[in-house]
Amino acid sequence: MRAPWILSLLEAFKDNRMLHRDHIREKLDNQFKKVLLANWNEEVEYHQKVLQGLANELADLEWYDEEVWTKIVTTACQKKKIQNLHIFVDLHKHMVMLNNDKDKPFYGKFTAQIETYMKKHYNQDRKWKYDAERLHKNSLQDLIDRREEATIDKFALTKASTDESVIELARQAERRLKRLRMAKYSTDLFDEIVNEMMREKRTILEMMAELDVEDDVIFAA
Repeated sequence: MRAPWILSLLEAFKDNRMLHRDHIREKLDNQFKKVLLANWNEEVEYHQKVLQGLANELADLEWYDEEVWTKIVTTACQKKKIQNLHIFVDLHKHMVMLNNDKDKPFYGKFTAQIETYMKKHYNQDRKWKYDAERLHKNSLQDLIDRREEATIDKFALTKASTDESVIELARQAERRLKRLRMAKYSTDLFDEIVNEMMREKRTILEMMAELDVEDDVIFAA
């Protein structure tokens, strides 16, 4: 038994018309939970659709095991990137509803995780498509009605700002490489570079590697 198989069973159970929902809840309590937790790192943590699917199906079954749901929320918050809007919205809705429901054991426990999740993943594009306050994914008509609010500077892809310090380091490295190449044709420049390296307390091996010469040439300089 594996986590994706359990998800498929939960999805298929929605079409069941013979067994009570308590049947699958009992399976979750006595069998499936152990499998999910044992295989979480390999089969859920790095598979966002499985994570989303489990959250949706467990919520639909109203099965709110504290350990499993804490795993779902923690895993969602640890993600560096959420693949698409649908996954982002579903996970956010579940977290908020659990956190705000006084009848659930999670009441008020996920506030910090929700803040982390939103800070990492609620970007400008998602703000346009999803109203986090109302837990409402905007329809096409909603977007059309709000078209006057959109400005190109909010949504245009712009080039990231350049770090001048990195550019300066690159220039210095380029100048150093040019000097090293020229040193092969100028004894005076070669001797100057060797003296600089000695002042920097560079080892013979480092000098040999950078100057691309044998040690006797360095000693001669």
